[in-house]
Amino acid sequence: MLCSSWLLAFPITLIFYPLGIGGQIIIGLFVIILVILPLFILPKYIAKGIVQILIDTDSIQLTWVKSFLGNTANQSVQFRFDEIKSYKFEPSYNFDTLKIEFNSGEKLKIHRWLYDKKDDFNKFMTLFKRKIEAHNKKKSTVTPIKKERLIMENKTFLLIIGIVIALLIIFAIALIFIMRVSNIKGIVSLLIVIGPLIWVAIQVVNGLKKIKKDDAKLN
Repeated sequence: MLCSSWLLAFPITLIFYPLGIGGQIIIGLFVIILVILPLFILPKYIAKGIVQILIDTDSIQLTWVKSFLGNTANQSVQFRFDEIKSYKFEPSYNFDTLKIEFNSGEKLKIHRWLYDKKDDFNKFMTLFKRKIEAHNKKKSTVTPIKKERLIMENKTFLLIIGIVIALLIIFAIALIFIMRVSNIKGIVSLLIVIGPLIWVAIQVVNGLKKIKKDDAKLN
C-alpha cells in the first residue's frame, strides 16, 4: 500500500503541482487519503487489537483479549517451540510483522502497529528470540528453528535500490527539462519518491551490518 502510494505520488505531483493552488490542493488530498489516513489514523480504530502472550520454557500461548475489525482468528492459540520450523521478522513503515512457520506447513502472523507505544511487543520479541536460541542449543533438539532472512538483508537488493534511485533522478531531471518545471517543483516531486527509497536503502545497510555482527558472534 505504501509503496504504491509513493509511486503514484510522483506522476501526480508532476501533473498537478504546476497548476498552482488548485493542483497543490489535489496533491494534499491525495496525501491525506492514500498516505496519512491508512498509515496514521485508521489503524487506531479498525486494525487494532489486544493479544495476551504467555511464554514458558517449551511453549507459547496467544489469547485475543480484544479482536480487531474483521478478525476471524481463534480466540486462543498454543504451540510448542519444537513445532516451529522457522520465523521471520519484517519491519515496515507502519506495521511490523512476525511470521512463524510450523513443521505442519501452517503459518502464523503477529502484527504490531508502530504508532502505539503502549504495547510490549519489543519485550516479547526479545524474549521470543532468547527462547529460540535456548531451544536450538538443547541436546534434544533435532532440527533447530531457522531464522529466515529478509530481502533487505541482501547486497543484490541494495544494488537494485541504488540503481532505481539513480534512474529516478535521471528520469526526473529529464522530465523537469522537458516540461520546464521549476527547480523547486522538481525537487518536491523527486523527494516524494526518492525519500522512501532512501529509507529502504538505510534498512538494507542496517540489516547487512546486523548479519555481519551476528556472524562474528558465531565465529
